[in-house]
Amino acid sequence: MVGPRKQIVEGAKKIKEKIIADWRNILGKSHEGEKPTYWGTWKGWVIRVLAEYGPLPWGTIRDITGLSRQTLNDVLQELSDAKEITKQPNETYTLRAELNREYQQFLKIHTQPLEEEPQEEIEKPVQGIFKEEQQDELIAWIKKWIHLLKLQFDMNAEHFYLTGSKLDQLSKNLIDLAKTEVIVVNPFVQDCDLSDTIRFSAQKGKNVTLITRPPELDRVEVYKTAKMKCHNRLQKAGVNLIKNDRVHAKIILIDRRIALITSMNFIPTSTGGQSWEAGLVTFNRTAVDDINLSISNLMNEEELSETPSTKLRQTKLS
Repeated sequence: MVGPRKQIVEGAKKIKEKIIADWRNILGKSHEGEKPTYWGTWKGWVIRVLAEYGPLPWGTIRDITGLSRQTLNDVLQELSDAKEITKQPNETYTLRAELNREYQQFLKIHTQPLEEEPQEEIEKPVQGIFKEEQQDELIAWIKKWIHLLKLQFDMNAEHFYLTGSKLDQLSKNLIDLAKTEVIVVNPFVQDCDLSDTIRFSAQKGKNVTLITRPPELDRVEVYKTAKMKCHNRLQKAGVNLIKNDRVHAKIILIDRRIALITSMNFIPTSTGGQSWEAGLVTFNRTAVDDINLSISNLMNEEELSETPSTKLRQTKLS
């Protein structure tokens, strides 16, 4: 017989997968009516988790969202002060009934399956839980990496600056070390070591999302073809590909705990050292939470709809 705690953990894994998959359906539909209260904020993210799965304890909410302790505590306190949530005697959080109905109605409208061409499914193990101890292991690995390379950084600052081959090396290492999720925002993605690394990560069963510009926007035919071939390989490997005309940022987010903000594109000349690239690496909780929220809003924004020149397409193969 499955105990209550095991049911909560298994349910948390499933709901995290469902939330990511539902972004696809929400983006693929026109938005009927207004978004629910707090949508597009961390409050909205926590509310959605509770609306989807029902009462949850603090630890399960943290594991699903990947938020830092401080950020999650602040969100829960603000929602509690606004009387939007209630902490029950059994240590679970419940939503105000009207707010719960508001989210349930919105999600019911916007998460129905889309009618589209059948696509090959790739089996992967269920992922989506952001364990704090695993996130901390990544930080410990970074500190060891810095020590081995004898780099002079003040780790108390929780961020540091890298250039050239060291930036490329750390990017690939962190993508490979990710336990659960890799999110890449980059406008230009072709076959190179970095794109191979995210492809291999997806094949290993990690949740990998790439937000990039549509290749159709490239006026140079050879570049357009190269990007299309690379995108197809990534999709076949299980990468969740989201196309957005406006993307120009270059960000790598690892397990919602480490972020790299760089000038580096996922193309051979950029990662191979032909061009000079630089970037900041941060594991500051507040900064990473803000970056995570910004990317989540990018994935949800209505402005990702069709344009005259290109149609937004988003494919989730797992």
